[in-house]
Amino acid sequence: MIYSMILNSCINKVSAIQRMITTLAVRCHADNMLLSRLNKLHITMSAVSKGNIITEWGDNYDNRLKKSIADGNDGKLNGDNVDIFVTTNDIRMKKFFKKSSGRDVGTLYHLKTIIQRTSVNGNVKSRFKAHEEFALLVGKAYVLEAAMEHFGMDNMESIPTLNVPTEDINKSHHSRRLMEFNKSMDGFITMVCSSLSFNEVPDQSRVTVTIAGQDVQLPVENGNVHIKFQHLGQAITVLISLKTLKQNSVRVMLGGTAVTIMIKQGDELQNYILNYLQYYFVLLNFKDSIREGDIIRTSNILKIAIPFFFNHSPLSKYMVECIDFILKTEVLLPAKLSLQVRVASFVNPKGRQGKNKAADLQKENQVKEVKTLIRGLGANKTEQSVIKISAAAPVIKDIVQNFDSQIDFKEKSTSHKKRSEEEDLQCIIKVLRELRPFRTVPGRKLESFNDMKASVFHELYDKRGVLNEKIQQQFCMGHVRFF
Repeated sequence: MIYSMILNSCINKVSAIQRMITTLAVRCHADNMLLSRLNKLHITMSAVSKGNIITEWGDNYDNRLKKSIADGNDGKLNGDNVDIFVTTNDIRMKKFFKKSSGRDVGTLYHLKTIIQRTSVNGNVKSRFKAHEEFALLVGKAYVLEAAMEHFGMDNMESIPTLNVPTEDINKSHHSRRLMEFNKSMDGFITMVCSSLSFNEVPDQSRVTVTIAGQDVQLPVENGNVHIKFQHLGQAITVLISLKTLKQNSVRVMLGGTAVTIMIKQGDELQNYILNYLQYYFVLLNFKDSIREGDIIRTSNILKIAIPFFFNHSPLSKYMVECIDFILKTEVLLPAKLSLQVRVASFVNPKGRQGKNKAADLQKENQVKEVKTLIRGLGANKTEQSVIKISAAAPVIKDIVQNFDSQIDFKEKSTSHKKRSEEEDLQCIIKVLRELRPFRTVPGRKLESFNDMKASVFHELYDKRGVLNEKIQQQFCMGHVRFF
């Protein structure tokens, strides 16, 4: 009797080890032939038993879910549960990154060539991390260049000479220091931040032209510039096509005098950088709000992002996703359900402060793990086997992680030598210091970015009615009535 009990205990322990090793083998894509060979050595379970183990792990995970719900632990309610699209990370490089712009000094492609970032080729989906790092690096360099220009610095180590307090600010009261800080930073913010609404866009019904060496603002009506002057007591109006003025200067007779009229040329490089910085600041703000789990700021950023996506394409699916999320969480859903959906937009697997991540990114990682297990099925893929392995995936992951932690296993991975970001940053700043892009130079051109505006809202000003109609159309599809 005692011998039977000891033998049974031994068999159970051996069986448990075999089941664990079988789970590890499944995770590492061991096929049935390998399992059969290892089973002959009593190391793993048989290939037939593998299917039973997978089914058991799936049932185990189902029971865990049911118990958790029965204990009052509600699951996360994300956008997919209420038919909300999931917003993905998306960097629009095509607008600023053109292969033909290699000779346009200060643009992304030119700077990419200077610092030899061969991994940045414009194909964001295949090399997202490389493009994201490059986009953030260039944005940081632009901001530092603006700061050095605003504070009158020759380089990063020099002492500011402009827009600094005139007195010993360290000995002043807090209110005085705050006032000086705001005064100094207001000028810097004005320098790097262009219009963020249609109301901030300068009056488009007037245009600045140069007449006899003087800048004059003239009204534009029906595509024509109106020049009004007095001659021999009579009011005379001369109409000149705005399209013609943009192409060439025009010589007209005003009161018997020949005068050359030309439209005041903008600084395309400065406009290019200011336009790019708008995207850069939105991206930075979005990344920070996700890490902090700030549900209010995330909704505000999605509202700001709508015109950016619309500017890329009126049919942008990302614009529809932004509108759909705002519609559901701020209009259609009850307050409690709306709050649940917003909070569930983030996950924090380890509970660390400021270490939240997007729920859809976490879901993508989980799907990737399931696909890895499905790929390990080899030629034995059937609908039933895929369902079983997918259900067992979380339990298999837990077993493998526990095993790795107990044996202190660390996966070895090779990595290419990475250039110092500081070196690349200094290289870009050196180029920008020679260009001085934040000093307006009328007529400075970019061959690949003709007529680049300083703001997305400048570019969309003539299409603002279409944008409003598009937003209202999406809201009406959500059965929202407008009065």
